[in-house]
Amino acid sequence: MDSPSRRSVPEEQGGMSTHFFLKWPAYLFIAASTFLLLVGYFAVRGCIGLFESFMEGHNVRKLRSKMIRAGNYREWQALARKLDSQSGLDSWKQTRRSRYYNCDSIEKYTRELQAARSLNDPIRMLACLQSCINDPLTSGVLREELYSQCWDGTKTVVEEYVQSVVMGICYLRNTINSPPPDMSADTLHSLSREIRSFIDKSSSYGRTGLCLSGGAALGQQHLGVIKSLRQEGVLPQIISGTSAGAVIGAFVCTRTEEELERDFNSVYLQSISTALNDSWFTRVTRFFRIGQMFDFNDWLEKIPPWTCGDLTFIEAYRKTGRILNISTTANNGSVNLNYITSPNVLVRSAVLCSSAMPFFVKPPKLLEKDPQTGEIIFREAQSFSDGSLAGDVPRGELGSLFGVRFVLTSQVNPHISPFFFNRKGEAGNPLLWRWGKSGSFRGGFILSALESFFKEQMKTLLKVMHDLEIDPAFRGMALPQAFLQNFEGDITVTSNRHFLWKCMRCLESPRDKTEMEWWIKEGELMMWPKMSVMISRMRIERALTELSQVSDGGTHKSISF
Repeated sequence: MDSPSRRSVPEEQGGMSTHFFLKWPAYLFIAASTFLLLVGYFAVRGCIGLFESFMEGHNVRKLRSKMIRAGNYREWQALARKLDSQSGLDSWKQTRRSRYYNCDSIEKYTRELQAARSLNDPIRMLACLQSCINDPLTSGVLREELYSQCWDGTKTVVEEYVQSVVMGICYLRNTINSPPPDMSADTLHSLSREIRSFIDKSSSYGRTGLCLSGGAALGQQHLGVIKSLRQEGVLPQIISGTSAGAVIGAFVCTRTEEELERDFNSVYLQSISTALNDSWFTRVTRFFRIGQMFDFNDWLEKIPPWTCGDLTFIEAYRKTGRILNISTTANNGSVNLNYITSPNVLVRSAVLCSSAMPFFVKPPKLLEKDPQTGEIIFREAQSFSDGSLAGDVPRGELGSLFGVRFVLTSQVNPHISPFFFNRKGEAGNPLLWRWGKSGSFRGGFILSALESFFKEQMKTLLKVMHDLEIDPAFRGMALPQAFLQNFEGDITVTSNRHFLWKCMRCLESPRDKTEMEWWIKEGELMMWPKMSVMISRMRIERALTELSQVSDGGTHKSISF
């Protein structure tokens, strides 16, 4: 998201002005008001947490403790399903109706898809798929709200519908791959042409992108998110990273599957996580000497192990097939680097630019590799700084360049994650207590209303501060800008477990293999509750991708979920 350019009011008006005299009093008033609202906000969140803990019940608490200790997603899922059964949530799964979709349409399409497959009728199957995938009455089946009423999965009617759609697409793929003996060449050609038309019309379904936020050492939790997605075979092809997320994104997108299998272990990851190794005495001394806490040249040497050396964006794409996006900040706002916009830029250079937080390391310039000679030169452009300042989640750029319509965001920024609060529960984490019908609010209506009030008032004050240009900017970093941009996706995974300890370690490299394993496990615990939504989404997307490849005469690799 591009941020509006800042202007200097006194410079434009030439001399003293009302803005000049009232800027600091107004800033102090808004800052004090925001602080009081912040205290009230965390007091309300604390009350909600106490209520939920009190109403949780011994059996639920015991099972949730086992879920935290689960060794993998399948183990976690088995415990979640047991918790659903004990909590009486299985009955909700059997209900048909929901405000997010038309249940009659869902059931009709499920029957028609099953009938077309049993009759071995590809023409009928294609017609049904064209209708159901583009029907607005069924578009809500992948909303997170449908997965927020239980610990695992969603309504049975939705799961049956998704399964029927996937099997229908796979049926068409198999028909093109191995046509029946009685199908004529003209019929097969016509079917292939209709399938290509269907793929084009299904572009509204879009592609899935994974956005990895900034967060310094907290970004190591992204490794757990990546690990769990890979284990379930649902890691998106399009990955965007900002600051710490850029480091993790580059690690994944510059390695083949074989290299990831080799390098994705806590011993190797801890050995290359050395950027924050300097002592605090060294940091403070360096800050007073040059105005930065970390040495630019030192970081430049420590990044290549994460990026497989001097790969460019286009080389990384050709090597792995994954699309890496790295978000940085320039004077005019957010800049998204990838193999289309910056094909010859070195990935390690982009990672350093995206991580150049003011007061941490000086803003560098991008490095490019000449595609003919291989010579590495500085790009003739301005310097860049930390991407979290303006474009932590570059959803617009991903959509316009790569057709991304669904975004999974791993959000670990310590100044943002504490404010994520789903007042009616979230996928894999339903309401722990209910008064009346299942649509109750977390902590009850009054506490949820207060939570919303305090948070929205703080955002309003920060926006006023930014609009009136009374917020002090330090080396281009304005406080409101770091809070008011978009930090969410269609699904956002975050965690406030052990939050204070994480903040204390946010500027420290992991000390040993055990600490790295802990960070990775925290990331897995972030992702597992929302894995069922991602699996449903990616099953359909992967099936459509394979069908597109087959219809174009390419090869495919069968999906397995």
